[in-house]
Amino acid sequence: MLTRSKDKTIISYPTTIPSLLDIYSQWNTYHFDTYTKSSSVDKLGAIGPNRLGTSIGLLNGTPVINDFAPYGYIRSFHNRHSSKFMIRALALQDLVSLNNAILSIEYVFKFQDWQGKNLLNISPTYNDGRLPVLATSVSPTSLLEVIGDASFYLNDLSETLVLTTQSSWFLSSNTTKIYRDRLKTLLPAIKAYCDWLASPILEGSTSPKTRSKTIADNDRRNPNRKLVQGLAHYRMGVYFNDERIKTLGRSLIQDGLRYQVNSYSDAIKPGSNFFLSTDSFYSSYLCYARTLDYLAQAPLGYGYFSENGGSDTSYNGVCAMQLGRLFCCIPDSEITFKKQIWEAFVKCVRWEANRIETTGNISTLDNTRVGDAGESYNGKTKAVNYIEVLPALDIYAVLSKDLDFMNSSVEKMLRYYTVKILQPLSMQFYTKGLQKIQSGEINLQSDNLRVALVQIASAGRYTPDLSNDEFYNQIPASSQPDIPELLQDQNFDGTKLTARNIFFDTVPPLPTNSTYQIGAIVIYKDSGDSNSSPLIAFSSNASGLPWASRNTDVLIDWSLLGYVFSL
Repeated sequence: MLTRSKDKTIISYPTTIPSLLDIYSQWNTYHFDTYTKSSSVDKLGAIGPNRLGTSIGLLNGTPVINDFAPYGYIRSFHNRHSSKFMIRALALQDLVSLNNAILSIEYVFKFQDWQGKNLLNISPTYNDGRLPVLATSVSPTSLLEVIGDASFYLNDLSETLVLTTQSSWFLSSNTTKIYRDRLKTLLPAIKAYCDWLASPILEGSTSPKTRSKTIADNDRRNPNRKLVQGLAHYRMGVYFNDERIKTLGRSLIQDGLRYQVNSYSDAIKPGSNFFLSTDSFYSSYLCYARTLDYLAQAPLGYGYFSENGGSDTSYNGVCAMQLGRLFCCIPDSEITFKKQIWEAFVKCVRWEANRIETTGNISTLDNTRVGDAGESYNGKTKAVNYIEVLPALDIYAVLSKDLDFMNSSVEKMLRYYTVKILQPLSMQFYTKGLQKIQSGEINLQSDNLRVALVQIASAGRYTPDLSNDEFYNQIPASSQPDIPELLQDQNFDGTKLTARNIFFDTVPPLPTNSTYQIGAIVIYKDSGDSNSSPLIAFSSNASGLPWASRNTDVLIDWSLLGYVFSL
């Protein structure tokens, strides 16, 4: 039950706790599709269906590099999306998604070496022109990267495995038996991978440490990583009924929980190994400075996990997601631990929610890692990872039964990040199209009119000639990232054409090169044949243009004009 007071929100411990699969199944369709389809594994790999979820994909039959691994090498880190396939498979009882989930795991474990490690060499050289060269041993210099890859991959894989235990369809249906058998074949290799990561053997030439100790020491200012890695161990321990691995995961989680700022005294804790970084760039980032700012904005100023000496809305969202998932898989026999995680989760989420602006944007004000002049990854400036904030907020909404929260903060945030709104400031006419309107060849009231998104003014793309262009076939197919949408509820009063806003569902991603950006909106009459479909109107000055889609929904909003166009 949710109660509110002037300066705080009190969320009681849930009386009933659904499984993660039950929670995911309760998401509305838009939330569900947004999360489960936002994956680097949407493309089949360059050598056929046994290469699902790799760094190389197919685009119109041509191998291309996925954005998630722009340098082309393949690592287990870049294949950590099997859980999204599994969520779709189990919630929808979808055998295609189930096959994809198992296939992506099978791909990774094709490359396991005798120690149980996977895809360790980050060299972009391939021994058959495509497949990665594998490391045969772990050097001190590569140890940190290797175990980081392992723990992040196993975090996702542990969710996949735990989800299968929550589905009676997967566990007992005759239609899923073949997939159960395929997964069962993989379990010894998966367990070997877990055992390798959790091994107590010391490694390293100068200061030997276990792999888990190496993780803990390296991530001493990044609790989101501690929680990711702790959850990987804990859930694998739960799945394999291995108390040693589970205990190790619990210790990493407890280490991460120390970084949650719950009071002013927490915020000013001294010590270079805790909140304050020894790096000169971060030396001025004292937690209390930001905390006081936040307290001035909202009563819920505490609860965030300190990243590099301060608060960060993107990485705090990652922490919230890990805590929500963790809470739902802790058995009731560990009730003290479970209540501890619930309290940390609630505080973390409600702080995150207070950073969501009225527009739905997650504020990056005073972030220590993500935001203007923030960190980069593979040459790209990091943006708020809303796709990981989404499950955190949705899990919270279901567990707290706060549907108002789900339908306000969560929905606003999701729409802000996944829907690109384009608002035309004016429309220009194609000369021949306008003549056809005036002669009656085009009936704006009854003809099928379509709206196309078009890339312009770049090599191989569309260069408009409003005086001479006449038919839709003059716009190259390569210039259109998505299928044109039909204009609906159109009404023409003799002067102005009005219609419903146009919605494009998940416009395919474009290369980051600016010459490939969408630059215009085109309206034409669809005659059924592109060679005889007249071009009518063109706009390159819509707010939001030019723009490169990143698998984003697009809404064309006519409200700035109040109509589609006026003669």
